[in-house]
Amino acid sequence: MTESIIRTENIARRFETGKTVFTALRDITIEVPKGKLTVLRGRSGSGKTTLLNILSGLDEPSEGKVFFEEKNMTAMSRNERDTVRRKNMGFVFQAVALIPDMTALENVEYGLRISGVKGAEATRRAKKCLELVGLAKRMGHYPVQLSGGEQQRVAIARGIAHNPPLLFADEPTAELDTAMGIQVVDLFRRLISEKEMTVLMTTHDPHMLELADKVYTLSDGVITDGND
Repeated sequence: MTESIIRTENIARRFETGKTVFTALRDITIEVPKGKLTVLRGRSGSGKTTLLNILSGLDEPSEGKVFFEEKNMTAMSRNERDTVRRKNMGFVFQAVALIPDMTALENVEYGLRISGVKGAEATRRAKKCLELVGLAKRMGHYPVQLSGGEQQRVAIARGIAHNPPLLFADEPTAELDTAMGIQVVDLFRRLISEKEMTVLMTTHDPHMLELADKVYTLSDGVITDGND
């Protein structure tokens, strides 16, 4: 049986607006296996991002529990969750949010410096990560000089530069064509193989599902299918 890096027990998330209560997630019980690519699929509004925020400790569930490496994150203080996230989790989003007046190298270095890595070590690690994502010859280019796929790879390099065991990728291929999207997912598979990383990715693109080790389908806040 494959060990899970993160799992949930009966997660629910409700939002209150005045007297109205909206239930975004109901009875979510999933396991994300270590060293695998897990895809959370669903249409826009299905609850994917809400679930990712809870799994990463950015948000708290209304009910249920989240375990990271068998530690109950829902029982932790906010500062404790922040520490777990900073040390163990990386993030890649649909909007790459690169700083336009910084080169690819500087963007990755900047992310490292925020996390406490300084000077030559930050530069060394940033270069290594950009080489890993296939941008060794594009390090000195600014975001406007890079294609959409290259910008996303810079964002991935930034997300993995501190060597997190778990990478969250929220709709990372949504702004890319299918060919570019498959290249990004192939890169995730390389990270899994070469760095023993775990990747949890959300998507509504059916072309990405064949590359996944495990797929969960989320519809109207409920898991309707979970296939290996």
